[in-house]
Amino acid sequence: RLYLDGGDAQAALDAMPRSQHLERCLLGALARKLPPAEALKQLPHQALSLYAHAAQSLVWNTVLSRRVQASGARPVVGDLVLEGDAQAAALVAAAPEETAAACADDDAVMESAADVDAAGEELEQPQEGWRGLPAVRRLETPEEAEKLSLSDIVLPLPGSDVEYPPALRSVYEEVSTGFLGVDLADFGSCGLVPLTGSYRFAAAEPKGLQW
Repeated sequence: RLYLDGGDAQAALDAMPRSQHLERCLLGALARKLPPAEALKQLPHQALSLYAHAAQSLVWNTVLSRRVQASGARPVVGDLVLEGDAQAAALVAAAPEETAAACADDDAVMESAADVDAAGEELEQPQEGWRGLPAVRRLETPEEAEKLSLSDIVLPLPGSDVEYPPALRSVYEEVSTGFLGVDLADFGSCGLVPLTGSYRFAAAEPKGLQW
């Protein structure tokens, strides 16, 4: 509250418990009068990636909810599906780009944050490897959509290399601006964490279950 109410980063840093490594890391950078983007770079790469990918997921979850509310739980013309075979499906299901950060060991993240807090220096930021995205196509006719189910369609997580369903592009932009205060294009041009985007299935259909 000290920083939010009065903008005094140094006072907030002095009052912040030393166990709150990430908060102290960020407040220390702000107290040194670093610009916001440079202040964020002081965070451990794992934590920064986790926050960026959480923002992607927030947009994706909200867009999917609005898509189902508007069009129901069935595919419609304009929805995206994978182009190709099961290999493309495996690429989507295996591990979208945000999963690596989300699965990072919490202790490792906190240990890295403690190192930054103690040294007051920026950690070297590793580069994320780019993953090729599967090709997608739009459903063109009601007859084509009728043959599929919700578990066949995919929605993109925001990024530089994804295709957005035409009917949902404005919804993505509205959610990104309304919930996060950033333009949708900012995901693709983020200089802090490379965000190419990825695709997620709208639903998962269990198969081969036995009792």
